[in-house]
Amino acid sequence: MSDTTPSPAVIEATGHMEIRGEPRADGYRPIADSLWVWVTLLGAPPPDATRLVFAGARRLDAGHLQLTRVREGIERLTDGSAPIGSPAGRAVLHEVVGDAELAIIALDMALTIAVGLCGRYQVAASVPNLVTAKKPLVARLRDHYSHIDERALGRVKGAPDAAAQAAFHHAALIDSREYTDGTESLNIDQEATDLFVATRAYFVAAWAEIVSRVVKPTT
Repeated sequence: MSDTTPSPAVIEATGHMEIRGEPRADGYRPIADSLWVWVTLLGAPPPDATRLVFAGARRLDAGHLQLTRVREGIERLTDGSAPIGSPAGRAVLHEVVGDAELAIIALDMALTIAVGLCGRYQVAASVPNLVTAKKPLVARLRDHYSHIDERALGRVKGAPDAAAQAAFHHAALIDSREYTDGTESLNIDQEATDLFVATRAYFVAAWAEIVSRVVKPTT
């Protein structure tokens, strides 16, 4: 094998990451614990790479879990079990909006970490097209939700801006099941699942490359 060819141990661990753990309802498989198992079996790359990828994996898993809660909450709002306008419906609506905001904040950081791996660690694997296409929208939404205090005052980066109101437009989330900034949108069902799965796959591919530089191939 050449020095750039992953060892059998790395190849086996890559497969392990793909199958380990029970998938969630939409098929997404959490990745953070699989990374921990991989490090336990094969050893860790430099500490900074390990910390960074683990942080991205945790954010990805957490963001997906929050989005799962959003989907479940919307179902309750629309199936009659917690009608909008009722006390129960209002409670669920607050939860849905809060979970939706936190899901985007977590997803944005996961995407930022994933996309940055190629330059920081010279990862050859290509960033999935879906990740590249949706990252700007996710970043804009994250900016709204991370600065919700400023948006509540009608400001963007300290200046009055009518766009600040977009942070409080949640009708599309409930009625159309999508995030939107008024220009672009991200469906919270299959499209969002595809985005989480694509990002997970990239973490796996990038991690395999990084680890292969530490775990030497066998001849």
